[in-house]
Amino acid sequence: MAKEEKTERHNEIKAAVKSFCDTHLNEELGGYAQKLCDKLGRKRTLSITSGRPEIWSAAIIYVIARLNFLFDQSQKHYISADTICDFFGVKKSTASQKATLIEKTCKIRTGEPEPCSERFSDMFTLVYHFINSLTYFQRRSLPGLRRAIAAFISDSQGGVHTPHSKALRAEYVRVFTK
Repeated sequence: MAKEEKTERHNEIKAAVKSFCDTHLNEELGGYAQKLCDKLGRKRTLSITSGRPEIWSAAIIYVIARLNFLFDQSQKHYISADTICDFFGVKKSTASQKATLIEKTCKIRTGEPEPCSERFSDMFTLVYHFINSLTYFQRRSLPGLRRAIAAFISDSQGGVHTPHSKALRAEYVRVFTK
């Protein structure tokens, strides 16, 4: 009985998430939300059968919005926390707290490939690797920092090789050569 109840609740949450994504998010972000919903449905340490399904649905969208910086008005797919919470009929503090619980339980952090768009995932991968390499460079020297970043992302120096290396180099040129 418990498994059937969990499956039924999972389907209810997934349908609500899909409804929101169809209305407010693009296909890529909607796919991330659906995958996170599926991941929660498989979790044994987090019971989606307790609490209102609207709260779970809002929290899933909230996690995706946080990880992809959708709360930042300068982003292409900006969405406010009010939009999420109004759609599901929940309070912002409740959705935020449940989203934090999901992030901690699923060990999700900013920059992971699955819930984050490739753009942010690649940038954070670059930052994580670069921060680990900073011990070799003078931290207070901006020209040294620029050289370090350039060396790190350049193909000839053996930097990060991702499908989006060209995009990262272009972002570096845009930010550091102004």
